[in-house]
Amino acid sequence: METVNGLRAERDRFLAFAFAAADALIEIGRDGAVRFAAGATRTLFGTPPEDLVGGSIFDHIFAASQSALHAALATADKQGRFAPTALTALTSGRALTVSGSCVPQLPGSVFLAFRANQATAAAAKPAASAQPPAAVDAADDPANRLLDAAAFDKVARQSMSAPGSQGQPYRVNLLATKGLAQAEGRLVKKGLGRELSGAIARLLKRRSVRGAATRLGDDQYAFISEHGASVDDLQAEIGALVRETAPEEADAIEVSGSSLQLTAQPGTEKDAMRALRYTLNQFTEGKSELTNREFVVKSPTLLADTVARINTLRSVITGHRFRLAYQPIVHLGDGKLHHFEALMRLADQASPASTVLFAEGVGLATELDLAVSSDVLAAVSRAKLQGMNHSVAINISGRSLMTEGFAADLSELLQSYRVDPGAILLEITESSRIGDLPAARETIDRFRAAGYPVCLDDFGAGSSDLQYLRHLAVDFVKIDGAYVREIRKEPRHVPFVKAIIQLCRDLDIRTIAEMIENAETVKILAGLGVDYGQGYLFGKPKIGLPTK
Repeated sequence: METVNGLRAERDRFLAFAFAAADALIEIGRDGAVRFAAGATRTLFGTPPEDLVGGSIFDHIFAASQSALHAALATADKQGRFAPTALTALTSGRALTVSGSCVPQLPGSVFLAFRANQATAAAAKPAASAQPPAAVDAADDPANRLLDAAAFDKVARQSMSAPGSQGQPYRVNLLATKGLAQAEGRLVKKGLGRELSGAIARLLKRRSVRGAATRLGDDQYAFISEHGASVDDLQAEIGALVRETAPEEADAIEVSGSSLQLTAQPGTEKDAMRALRYTLNQFTEGKSELTNREFVVKSPTLLADTVARINTLRSVITGHRFRLAYQPIVHLGDGKLHHFEALMRLADQASPASTVLFAEGVGLATELDLAVSSDVLAAVSRAKLQGMNHSVAINISGRSLMTEGFAADLSELLQSYRVDPGAILLEITESSRIGDLPAARETIDRFRAAGYPVCLDDFGAGSSDLQYLRHLAVDFVKIDGAYVREIRKEPRHVPFVKAIIQLCRDLDIRTIAEMIENAETVKILAGLGVDYGQGYLFGKPKIGLPTK
């Protein structure tokens, strides 16, 4: 019986469609959800029929035309049909005419017949056949259905080596919608929800390749499009969307845009993507002093500068164009040397801090860490041949702990030098926040099981320290120098240091205090129970391991 009813429904559906001559025939529910589609939908909407089903017809209609369609559907509810109504398709930009009707046999459905207006049919030629980047299995932002950063980066990288229509490269388009976050906050307070950003998100996804659109920040978006797509047209369309969705906020939102060509030399797509992501992150994380408008105008220059910096950093890493200085760490009880910390020094004597941060920002921290580790292991091996059994701490970026393949590469390096595990201590720096704690823990546990002690650097400097200690098993904690350096003059620092020491003692973790410059500080720290100390009082960093 169910099968018979289904066949009858299909018969009634096609009988309804037969009354209209149209380029495309679509059945929707009263909520706009597409239930059936047939005909030239790819030409009219830029989407094949099967991809329309399950979505909303309003996702394919220009915002300024949506109110006309709503009014037409309301007429169909009352009269059973509505007269031809002019609309504009969102993705293709075609001018369309739609008429609709209802049939008693299928209550709750409206049947739409779409035709392309003859005035625009010839002008709006479909794009030449192209092979867009492969679809990705990506997590979507639940608020606006945009791709997350990882999924967007994957499509962008694919796009660098896969030309679009007519062999032209794809483009990444940056949009700054200044004032959007504040405007939407006011709309939410009025009980209007987040319809505005949702409408912008749907628009960007329809205009992008494979839905490759992402929100960079409260007021910034990026999306990938064909070469010929016009950001200026999209700016105008967003302006119209704002005026229709939230007319009272139309003057409060300023839209500006810029486009970058997604190209890279064969084999360099990865570095080009690193430059793009770093440039975007610098802006969205508030690390750039540029305004929205300045950024979108200067982004091509910023991107080129970043690529140049990546090339320079690569030459530093591959050519080992740095030196290593070693600073002693001693036992506070008897002053005996416990181990050295290896500190990178650049050839031009500039501070390595900015270089390390940049390496982390562009995804080259792993390569830098392995290069430094290689030089440290070589130095320890040479010293051992001379009868000096030194123990050395190697700084490892928290970003490297989360990088796939790093643990295997470092393990192979350690084994190749045949250095005693106890002679190498891995010191985890927090210049880059550890976001994937399970991955970091797996890496740390692997090295500790192999006999390599692990130290957590700069404890007390960040808000995530307690979370790290709760999830990560380590052997040492280095107390941030900001608490140590002024402990004589700032009595308030004492309870903080005391609390850190007690926590570490309960967890069977030894403590190291850095930036010790005088004997009085040693006395205070030793009295509190700190195990080891580092600072100019015990020795400044010196190039090369001691040979005697």
